[in-house]
Amino acid sequence: MRWLHSLHARLLLTVLAVLLVFTLAAALALEHAFDQSLRETIEDRLQSQVFGILSTAEEARPGELSLPETMPEKRFNELGSGLYGYAFDVNGERVWRSESSLDFVDVTYRKAQPGTPVFTEKTYNGERFLQVNYTVIWEHRDGETLYTFVVTESRRGYLDALAVYRKTLWTWLAALVIGLLLVQLAVVRWGLKPLRLVSGELARVEAGLQERLESEYPREISRLTHNINLLVSSERAQRQRYQDTLGNLAHSLKTPLAVLQTSLQNPQEQGQLTRIIREQLGRMNQIVGYQLSRAASSGPVAMARKIALKPQARKILQSLNKVYADKDLVMEKDIPEGLKVGMDAGDLLELLGNLLDNACKFARRKVLIRAQSGEAGVVVEIHDDGPGIPSTVSRAVLSRGARLDEAVEGQGIGLAIVSDILRSYNGDMEIKTSSLGGAFIRLRLP
Repeated sequence: MRWLHSLHARLLLTVLAVLLVFTLAAALALEHAFDQSLRETIEDRLQSQVFGILSTAEEARPGELSLPETMPEKRFNELGSGLYGYAFDVNGERVWRSESSLDFVDVTYRKAQPGTPVFTEKTYNGERFLQVNYTVIWEHRDGETLYTFVVTESRRGYLDALAVYRKTLWTWLAALVIGLLLVQLAVVRWGLKPLRLVSGELARVEAGLQERLESEYPREISRLTHNINLLVSSERAQRQRYQDTLGNLAHSLKTPLAVLQTSLQNPQEQGQLTRIIREQLGRMNQIVGYQLSRAASSGPVAMARKIALKPQARKILQSLNKVYADKDLVMEKDIPEGLKVGMDAGDLLELLGNLLDNACKFARRKVLIRAQSGEAGVVVEIHDDGPGIPSTVSRAVLSRGARLDEAVEGQGIGLAIVSDILRSYNGDMEIKTSSLGGAFIRLRLP
């Protein structure tokens, strides 16, 4: 059923089920409570009727009970009224009956302790009756006598009252359920409005009518919308990066290709052709490698797994220690355990690998990497005791939009790759002179 794939339909179905179960349970509980209360009221009335009979009864002679022909309760005096009274002696012989019971059968009863009313339900002539039996001790000058007074009443009044209550109860409960459903419908629509808004904005983003999700969303889904925006931005940045890479690659290869073409056409350079070809092929290889690294940079990814910084730095230093074993460098790291950065593992290795490789390449004796968590992200510092980085290189790589063909040989290419990766993550880089005397590079990572 396709409608079950709708959150709106699911919530309404759940609310309806809960309301129906609650309403049924409440109706049964209320009806039971009313039934108990009604029965207690009728039993109290029946007992009051017994006391009314007792108040008019007297013994003419010992053992002979006398009651007036007309009772204070009018229903005892009307045939077929549904209320009937009886009195029985200790032997079970009827000694009195009300005028209303003249066309009614004799009732049956169960003896009980004197002074204790016994309430029962009886069936007479196919009709159910509520009945009370009450035994009293009648004292006279010759001793005492037991009399049992019985009052029975048709359940018609009880059933009529219960039917009226049920009708009223279910009418109000039905109205309440309908009202609550309407309220819940409004609440659900209002509560799901942000999701409908997200769906609508996503449709507009897909249609190219807007760049990102722009509305203000509740706290519960703001992280979702933020990650969607990050995903959209990352996909567009990646696509733009591919386009820029192709354009830059074409632009950067123009120079070495032009040099090769000129050398091939110039007879004076035929003797140096091998050297020129080797130089330009190396240059082209650097260009292609740089542009591929730049294009492969992932950039920030929504819900990306964070990478522990210390193990990655240890892995790179171990590799570089083998590469530069002849220099016998001292490589130190000061990175807290558990410090993590929100970057792709490949980008992090490319970033640290280029910087540490440059540091080892130009260092004389010592390379140091230090990291700590700051308010704006993770701050990484790399020191070496080499000759440092020329200002021309630092200006070139720190300027936004710098291309490889604008960078200088040596550190310029590696730093340009680092700068591109940092920009894709909204990080930044600062180049200064280290306290060790060489280069000092400070990075701010997400």
